[in-house]
Amino acid sequence: DLSDNKQPKYISITIPSSALTMPSGSAHTYELLEWDANSDGIVMRHRYGGGEEYIRISPTRSSDVVNITTKFGLNFSDVQFSSSDILYGIESGNLRRIDVGTGSLSEPLMKNIVTFRLYGEKDVIAVRHKDAAYSVELLVDNKTNTIASYDDTIAVHIALTKYFGDRYAVISRGASFELVKNPEKSAKDGMEKVVTMTYPVDIQWLDVSKTGRHVIAGNGSLVVTYDIELARRSDSVLPGVAAGATQPVAWLDDFLLVSATDNKLRLCDFDGDNQQIVVDALPGAPAVLSGDNTLLYSFAKNSAGTVSLQVSLTILSVEKTLEEV
Repeated sequence: DLSDNKQPKYISITIPSSALTMPSGSAHTYELLEWDANSDGIVMRHRYGGGEEYIRISPTRSSDVVNITTKFGLNFSDVQFSSSDILYGIESGNLRRIDVGTGSLSEPLMKNIVTFRLYGEKDVIAVRHKDAAYSVELLVDNKTNTIASYDDTIAVHIALTKYFGDRYAVISRGASFELVKNPEKSAKDGMEKVVTMTYPVDIQWLDVSKTGRHVIAGNGSLVVTYDIELARRSDSVLPGVAAGATQPVAWLDDFLLVSATDNKLRLCDFDGDNQQIVVDALPGAPAVLSGDNTLLYSFAKNSAGTVSLQVSLTILSVEKTLEEV
C-alpha cells in the first residue's frame, strides 16, 4: 500500500495448495492480471501443463481465495473485475457474470464472444465471431447493440470509455481506427462516428486514459493518441516499447505514459512529448506513483538475477523541494 510514502505497508498473501490444481511433473506459471477498482481483489492466472485456471485473491481478506475455474467447473478464457466479488468471463464463447460471493453464475449474457472489455461495473463492449464475420457488440442496461460488422480476415481490437457523460466505443481493424460516440444509441438518436483514422501499420493494441479523454493505439514503438476534448491526433515514437508490438504502454496517471520495455523506465506526456529516462528498470514490470505523486516506484533486476523494488523522485517532488527552499 503506497498511499502513505512515509509508511508503505507490505502484505504477504499465501495461496493454499487446495485452491490450485497441482499436477505432478508440470511446469507452473503465475500471472497477476488485474486489480479491481477498489484494490480489494486480484485476478491471477495459473498455467500448468496444458491447462490454466483463474484465481480471485483478496489482499484485505487473506483467507478469501477462490479458484473460479474449479468452483464453477468451467474453462474460462478471460476474466475481468466488475467489483471485488463480481467478475465477467468468457467460457466456450459465452460471456457470463460471475459472483464469487454468492457462488452464482449468470446465463450467457452474450454468445460467440472472442474478446471483451468491461467499463465500470456492467457496460461491456465485445467482439462476436459467427458465420465468418466479426461484429462489435455493446451491452448496456441489459440491451445489446451492434456497432459495426466486418469479415473475419483481420483481427479487431476494442475499448470503451466515457467522457463528459457520453460513451465512446473505440474500434481498430488492421491500420484503421474509429471512434464512435453514443454507441448505445441508433444513428437517428445520436450515434455518430467522431473520427476515422488510418495508421502507418496495423494497430496491435488500444487503451484509454483514466479520465476517458485520451485514446491511445499502437504497434511496437509507434503510438497514436487521440484527444477527444480537442479532437486532435498526435503520432509519436516511444523507444521503450519497441521490443513488444502487442504490449501497450501504461498510464502512470491521467496524463503521463510510462514504459520500461528496453530496460529504461521512460515517462512522457499523453501525446508522446517530453520523453525522459528516469532510471534503469525491469522490462515489462509495473511502475506506480505514491499517494502524493512525489515518489515513483519501479522494479530493477541486477546481474545476479535478484529483483528489487526501487524508488525515484518525481519532477513534482523536486519542484516541491525547491519551493520549500
